[in-house]
Amino acid sequence: MRYNEFGDNMNLHEAIGQRHSCRHFLMDEISQTVLSELQVKIETACQNKSIRVELRANEKKPLITYGFLNNVRNYLIFFGRKKNIEDKEICGHIGEDLVLFLTMKNLGSCFVGGSYDVFLKSKTAGKDEDLAFVIAFGAEANQKNKGLLQQMTFHKSKPLTDFIDSDMEIPKWLEIGVEALMTAPSAMNRQPIKLKYSNEKLSIYIKNKGIFDWIDLGIAKANVEAALGDGYFELGDSAIYHKYQGVPTQESNLGKQ
Repeated sequence: MRYNEFGDNMNLHEAIGQRHSCRHFLMDEISQTVLSELQVKIETACQNKSIRVELRANEKKPLITYGFLNNVRNYLIFFGRKKNIEDKEICGHIGEDLVLFLTMKNLGSCFVGGSYDVFLKSKTAGKDEDLAFVIAFGAEANQKNKGLLQQMTFHKSKPLTDFIDSDMEIPKWLEIGVEALMTAPSAMNRQPIKLKYSNEKLSIYIKNKGIFDWIDLGIAKANVEAALGDGYFELGDSAIYHKYQGVPTQESNLGKQ
């Protein structure tokens, strides 16, 4: 089932605009082709990193959640070192890159911060690991129009200047990055991340501290990087944006951090 007009030809920029939190899924199975591509992206992203991502797909028994999610048969489980904020950020960054990939495959998704079954955490996390979050995904049920309309209306009600500090006029090339930040998912839709453009240098920082702020920072960085397509942010808070050498790319920065 498709929930947008782009079909299989959706590009990364279209995916940024189309992505929204999906909480109601069909029981349809995900094709092995898509799952194989997804597994390759997971392995590439996690290479030489201290985080871990488990893929659970086409499960017979849906995941038990204590929120408003239905028929969660497909999900990604993200793990990092205990109380390690760098791992939380990297999990968020890789998670959003994977969400954009799923969106391009016409699949809905939703970050789940803590409303999953306690059994999942106790049986999957290692003794030195924290379960950072879960991403539920699958074919979206008929809640699509309402969810997308709410997402678009919410973001359009806020000006770009609410998401960036600048001592000069925001250049046109940067506007697409700000818009990507505006649409980035965040815990409880708090949108705690903000950009700064000063002396022709771009950076990103956490403006409102919260329990999921480092995850939200990674998610926001992934969205902005994907939209701009020509560079990456350093790790950490108040991180500087660096442009790649040579010809700019429009590909996702999956695994660059």
